[in-house]
Amino acid sequence: MAFGSQDALDRLLVQKYAQKQMNKAPVQEEPKDIDPDTIMLAMNDFSLASKCMFAINKKIMATCYCVNAANATYEKKIPSRYVEFLILLSLFVLL
Repeated sequence: MAFGSQDALDRLLVQKYAQKQMNKAPVQEEPKDIDPDTIMLAMNDFSLASKCMFAINKKIMATCYCVNAANATYEKKIPSRYVEFLILLSLFVLL
């Protein structure tokens, strides 16, 4: 894999941003500042929210299923051989 610019646009971008410096977020070396109870509370909140969303999703899916089932209309399809048989039978009866 080659590094560097591949076309004219890449070369222009590299020239433009070559001297720019980016602000990097400070990285914590050790997670001493984070309280374990705070982490557990956040995890508990997230799991409760996920559980509620799953329950709501189940109810919505059941409701949509009921609505679709109530509004469904089915048409009985007659096989083509049966139609041909009926046509022949009606012709025979007319003769």
